[in-house]
Amino acid sequence: MQAQIDYTKVEPLPYRKTVAYVNNFIINTTQFLNRFSYLCEKKLNDVSNGIHRLEITLQLLEVKLASIPGLENVTAATPSSSSSSSSAAAAYPDAAAPPPPPP
Repeated sequence: MQAQIDYTKVEPLPYRKTVAYVNNFIINTTQFLNRFSYLCEKKLNDVSNGIHRLEITLQLLEVKLASIPGLENVTAATPSSSSSSSSAAAAYPDAAAPPPPPP
């Protein structure tokens, strides 16, 4: 059963208390959003640095491979698009394993 309340007889909240609640909400929300933004930018920066490090490592590997005589005309075998994922998993059993942590 719900109590019947006559809202015309209920005193309103004090104006200053309402303003304090709204200000508190705005401050807490702003602090949360600033922290969230900081963490997102930090993680994106970490990912960007990791990609940059991988690009440099790949360039070094390409230079090392290019320095080996007799590999000028060798190309990598490309997998056919019709191969199933089970054959790929059988060929590379560690492919599903997560990579080791960076040093």
